[in-house]
Amino acid sequence: MKKSQSTSTFRGPVSTVALESQVKDVLWSAKAKLTDLNKDIDKLSKENENIQKQVDYATVHKQELQARNQTLSEQLQAQKLRNEELARQKLEMT
Repeated sequence: MKKSQSTSTFRGPVSTVALESQVKDVLWSAKAKLTDLNKDIDKLSKENENIQKQVDYATVHKQELQARNQTLSEQLQAQKLRNEELARQKLEMT
């Protein structure tokens, strides 16, 4: 087989400068993407903190409302008992 008929896939010398440029481009692109991802992470983290604060506030508010509801239920029950007692006394008087 003659040299010009070689089946080798070798296409000549690779330029080191070209490879370095390609590597730099890939690294720069990766760095930019990482920077963007870090910004997104920071934004999502802040959103999460705000939402967590809202959840915490809502939980405290819910507990306060449940306690208030319990107090009002107890007062209502006491008032019903008093009304029943007054109705019984009224019947006894007539």
